[in-house]
Order: sequence, then structure tokens, then C-alpha cells
Amino acid sequence: MLINTSQKIRGIHFLSLFAAASNPEPTHRSERGVALLATLLVLLIVSTLGASMLMVTSADIGASANYRGAKAAFYEADSGIQRSIMDLIANSNWSEAAVDGSLLPIMLHNPFPTTLDINGHTIDLSGGPGWYSFGPTEALGNGTFTREIFLPPPDSEQANAKGSKLWVIVPVRSTGAVPNGSEPSTQRVGADLRVMVFRVSIWDNAIFAGEGQAGKSINGNVEVRGSVHVVGDPAHPTLIDWGGGATVRNSYVDAALNSNWDVDAVKLPSLPVVDFNGEMVQSLDAEVRVKHGDLDYGGTSSLGDPDAMGNARKETLDGFYADGTVTLSGSAAIHADTQDDYDIKEDIPFPSLDDPYRDSGGVLHPVHRDYLNTFGLTLPVNEISDNTPAFSVSDINGNSADWDPATNVLQINGICRVDGDLKWGRNGVTQRVNYSGTGTIYATDDMHFVWDVMPVGDYLNTSGFGTTHNLGLIADDDIDIATSGGASWLKLMAAIYAEDEITIALQTRIAGALVGKKFNLGNNVPQVWQVPKLAVNLPPGMPGGDPLLYAQRSEVSNWMHVRR
Repeated sequence: MLINTSQKIRGIHFLSLFAAASNPEPTHRSERGVALLATLLVLLIVSTLGASMLMVTSADIGASANYRGAKAAFYEADSGIQRSIMDLIANSNWSEAAVDGSLLPIMLHNPFPTTLDINGHTIDLSGGPGWYSFGPTEALGNGTFTREIFLPPPDSEQANAKGSKLWVIVPVRSTGAVPNGSEPSTQRVGADLRVMVFRVSIWDNAIFAGEGQAGKSINGNVEVRGSVHVVGDPAHPTLIDWGGGATVRNSYVDAALNSNWDVDAVKLPSLPVVDFNGEMVQSLDAEVRVKHGDLDYGGTSSLGDPDAMGNARKETLDGFYADGTVTLSGSAAIHADTQDDYDIKEDIPFPSLDDPYRDSGGVLHPVHRDYLNTFGLTLPVNEISDNTPAFSVSDINGNSADWDPATNVLQINGICRVDGDLKWGRNGVTQRVNYSGTGTIYATDDMHFVWDVMPVGDYLNTSGFGTTHNLGLIADDDIDIATSGGASWLKLMAAIYAEDEITIALQTRIAGALVGKKFNLGNNVPQVWQVPKLAVNLPPGMPGGDPLLYAQRSEVSNWMHVRR
């Protein structure tokens, strides 16, 4: 086949061009252009990534700083809540002003005071209910917190059966702030603080003991229904030595009520009822407190009993508080809802007749003994028995006493005084003194009991009708019960105080309260039954009549983060 020469040449030229395009020969100018372009592209990518990373890092740093600031401010704010708890339980000043302890149950004052001092922070409440500044701004670390408190407290709740403890609900809120650039970080938290206000009275016990003597404050074998409080002396710690079958119980409701008090059981007041473990049970709210002393409990003794379902009484004690050594031997045991160190921060001294005394009119007398001697009506006897001639005496201060040996009834009103010893009853005869009215008898020396001393009707007017029968007995030295010719199963219903020692023999039954520096309770299991109503119904002139109100503890409820 013949091929045109010009066509062949054109084909060869085309192939050559194609080959040249597929394999170009590099030149210096093209290399420099491509390299520059690549470099600029890489720099653009790296710069973009760097800027992005810088922005992310900056945002992270800012967020981290804000987070740290918020956390620090939150902790500052929460510290304000904790500081408020400390202020509210630091001393009893505010609780004494805020709570009315004159009656049981205790309750918030109405009207509430117009100013309130809480641990040195005085708050003017003239603006009525609302939020008030609670102390100054306080520095903590590199931040601060400020606090507010809502007053008067908007609510309260009874905390025990007889009403001597009250939960006071106190709302507080706190704002924390820490430096964070041009604008500080702030956080606010709030909470309801539940503060336990406790009415403390030496007469709100079955037995209240002072520092004791010869190393012992209470010894013997005794059955107590109600609370026991021993204050002791830090310089000479005392020993509470109970053995045999000594017990402390928390109610009246069992066979002992009628078997021991017999027909006189109806004279005792009924006890309040409390919900315990889902059961409605009667309770004395019994607690045992021992300060500056050790407790030695042996034999088959027990403080409280194990909780048992299906009856009408509370077996366990409400609390056991002691700051000394507690020694249990034999089968002795403690059954209490709370066991802890002695829990009353403020001193509760034994009330001596050497102390000042404030009378019902608010007048302060330098020495209690002098008040009794000056204002008491002198009785012309040192024995009250069927051998004592009838007498009827009175004075311009409203004090009076009438004795009828035919009926053995002593009618009394106000404060009466006996020089020297006073003996109730006479040896060889088993009878009783029946008292009527409300009054106190003070003996300048000892008191001795060989007869029953009982109210003619209900003790402390438990039925709520008629005359209140309420007797106070004060001995400026010792009291002995059934130790010198007294009969077994002697019965007394009264508030009984001895400046020194109280000694009990035989199987004596006492309802009311015993207050003395030390006790010798013998080995025949005398019984001491607390009457809670006595603490707010003391006969006139009795020592230690002024109760103490104090904030015992606090807990937080309804905590909330108010503001982020």
C-alpha cells in the first residue's frame, strides 16, 4: 500500500508532540513557581490550624478559669452555711431570747423579740419577717462570703414527748465570691438549719447530783424512772457506783405502777405519748448524763431495756452521755437511742443555798438561805405527827400553815421555815402526812422521814381540776428517808432538795425529783420516779428554779444551689 509522504511526516510530528507533552523537560522557572505555591499552601494550612488551636486553647483556658472560679465561689458560699451552723450553736443567748421556756412544751416567743443577738451578731428585726444580713462579709482564702438569715424563724417542731426539746427551723443563705478577671465569680446556696433548742433544768430529772464526796456521787442499788444528771467536779472526779439490779427506765407503764404505788398510783400524772419505731408509746424522755465522773455498773443492772414491740411503753433510754470511763461488769448493759460524750457545753452548777436567788417578783437576793430565813414563816414545831398539837399560823407575806393531828392533814401555802431538824412522823406508828395546797418547807438543818408524805388528791393537780397539791422540801444539810425507824415501802410525792447528802433505806418509793450533792441509795432497791410536770411547776423558793435554754445541735435540711 502506498502511503502519502506528507501524511507520514504529519503523523510523526503529532507523535513527537504527544511525547513531548507527556514527558516535558523541567525548567528552572517552573520549579520555582511550583515550590512557592506549595509553600504558601502549607503555610496557609499551618496558620489556619494554629489559629484554630489558639482559639480552642483560649476558650478552654477561659472555660477552665470560669469553672475554677465558680467552684471556688461555691465553696465560699457553702462555708457561709457552715459558719451559720457554728454561730447558731455557739452559745445560748439567742435561744434564750427566741424560745419561751417557762412552760412545757417550750415554743417560740410570740411576739418575737425585735432584736436578736446570735454569737455577737446583733440583728434588728424592726422590719418584720424577712431576710436580714447575718454578720459582716468574711474573707476566706482568696474569696469572701456574705450571709443572710430569715427571721423570725418561720417554723418549729417538738422534738420529744414532754416538750423540753424544740427543733427551730432557721432559713439561711450565703453568697460566695472570688476574683476572676474584670468580673468576680459568684455563687449562692441556701438551706434550712434545724437547730435543737433544749430546756435544761435540774428538776427535769428523777435524780440530780452534785460533786459528791469521798470519791462517790451516787452509790447503791436503785430503780429510777426518768432521767439522771450528775455534774461532778473537775478537780475531784466522782464515781457513780451502781450494782446489783439497779435500773434506769423510761416509763411508768408496767406492773410496778400499781404493785408499788397501790391505790396511790392514780395520783401520778399520765405520761405523754410518742411515736417510736411505728408504735405510740408512753415515754419519760429519760436520759443519763455524767460530767466529770466515771460510771461503774455491775451485776444485772441496766440503763434502759431492749426495745420490744407490742406494748404501750418506751423501753430504751433517749440518750446516754458521759465524759468519763464507763465500766460494765456482769450482765450490766446500756440500751439507749444515742450514746455519746457529755453533750451540754455550758456549766450546770449544783444550786447551793449560798448562791444568789431571784424571787418571783424579779428581785435578786444575794444569798438564797438568807431569803428563806427572812421571808419564810416560822413553824413552831420540829416534828409533824399525830403527837404534834394542832397549829395555824400565817404572816403578811401570804405564807400560811395549818396542821390537824386528827386527820393528819397539813395545809400549806408559800414558804415556811423550821429552826433545826424537821421529822415527818414518829417511830412505832405507820401513818402518813397528807398535804394540801402549794408550798415549801425549809429546815435549817436535817430532815428525817418515817411516815408517808403524800398529797390529799392528785399530785400536781394531774386531773386539771381543783386545788394544786405541790410540796417542796429543803434541808440545809442532810435528808434521810426510812433510815431511823421508818417502815418499808414508804411513799413520798414532793420536790426534795438537800444541801449535802440524801440517804434512802428500805424499799422507799419517791415521785417528783431528788436534788443533792451526793446520794446513798442503799441496797434495798428504793424507787425514784420522775414527774415531768414538776420542772415547770416548782413550789416557791426552791433552789435551781431558773432553767437554761441552749442550742444543743444543728442539722441541714432543704439544701439548695440557689444561683450559678
